[in-house]
Amino acid sequence: MNDRLGKLFNLLEKDKSDPFIHYAIALEYQSTQDLPKAIEYFDFIISNFPEYLPSYMQYGLLMQSLNNIEGAKKLFNDGIIKAKEQKDLHTQKELEEFLNDLD
Repeated sequence: MNDRLGKLFNLLEKDKSDPFIHYAIALEYQSTQDLPKAIEYFDFIISNFPEYLPSYMQYGLLMQSLNNIEGAKKLFNDGIIKAKEQKDLHTQKELEEFLNDLD
């Protein structure tokens, strides 16, 4: 485990209810190419913190990079729905652009 992951896990021990910490762990696993662990953490975030919009974009981009286009489309679509619910027009438009780029 690298130093950044160690620090993130220390933060997670203090506050397991912060979606950003889980998200940061997913991104760190992604950056170290431990994609199964990144996917595990993204899945956890989507299941437990569905309101956390950045995860839909990053997880969708990861799925796209793995040529899982249907998975990416689902994540982008789900994120668009959540962004509309939260009235987050900026994130909604970003996700719509990523979705349109897949077609």
